[in-house]
Amino acid sequence: MERRGRGALQIAIVVETVALVELSQASIRYPVNALRNVALAEARTDLVLLLDVDFILSSSASRNFSLDSRLQQMYRSCCLNKEILVLPAFQARSCETALASAQADKFEVVKLFEDGTIEQFAKREFDKGHRATNYERWKQARSEYALQYEEGFEPFVVAARALIPWYNPIFRGYGRNKVIHIFHCAAFGMAFYALADAWVIHSPHEPSAAFKATFGKGEEREIKLFENIMSLYNESKSEILASPAAASAAYGLHVAPGWWRRRDLLGGWMGMEGKEVPKTLRGTTDLVQRRFLRNLHEHKFSFRQPKLRRILHLESGSVYGQDVGPTLCTTLTADRLSRLLLQVRYF
Repeated sequence: MERRGRGALQIAIVVETVALVELSQASIRYPVNALRNVALAEARTDLVLLLDVDFILSSSASRNFSLDSRLQQMYRSCCLNKEILVLPAFQARSCETALASAQADKFEVVKLFEDGTIEQFAKREFDKGHRATNYERWKQARSEYALQYEEGFEPFVVAARALIPWYNPIFRGYGRNKVIHIFHCAAFGMAFYALADAWVIHSPHEPSAAFKATFGKGEEREIKLFENIMSLYNESKSEILASPAAASAAYGLHVAPGWWRRRDLLGGWMGMEGKEVPKTLRGTTDLVQRRFLRNLHEHKFSFRQPKLRRILHLESGSVYGQDVGPTLCTTLTADRLSRLLLQVRYF
């Protein structure tokens, strides 16, 4: 996109000071959601693309994101109608297949999907994560179509920077960190629509240390880590259902000073307050239960609010052909630079 004069690469390098006894846990409990908040705060465009660093954007999406008419349509959907645009996510068995699928047209991708060369991302491990995208409908779709949110949904999306809630920064490492964020979006009453002409595909890699600690086998797995993450997830649900706007404001306060650049409108948008909470979003608000959950993760977690410090900010240029975007917001640890190079190459 830089070659077309429509963007610039920004990299914020941040560090977190941890106690010596925590060093062995650093790769397991890296502050993933706090880093996502930094990326959101650094974005300058109206639209943001929230995408993990190990996914490649389809060439069709990259082309469409460069068309002013398409961007204006996305702006109306996200910024005026408070919609979230979902990119169907696929996975392949090899990096070569992933790259080919990203550069193929939709007809070819549908054929690869039907013959099993690629498949819905994480279908076997966590079907609910992307099931609501409705891949069978996507195969035939020629335009955006509405999706029915279900709890567990964690798609990769284009959204309005000023309306998307902040991520809950207390989530670290692997597990439920994106699920709770999309739950938060649904609690605000945001509508989900699938893009018919764009997709992302996972570039295969070895499981991370955080994944192994959460879902691994034998000595790799940390006892009760997933159970503790779920207690944190349930507590966060209660906070969000009590007041989506207040929860987002609280999460945003932990973004380091000087990074609060976005025009945040959530404080004036009451979301679900005064309305009946949808059945799919109902959770416990019982005070005793909430105190129990809070005590549980205070005693069992080494999760805590991250305190990040920016040590370097790199920007390759200052050319912005338009203010709409979308800005690709992604985060990574130092050992994943090769994934970033692959991702930005095709954006």
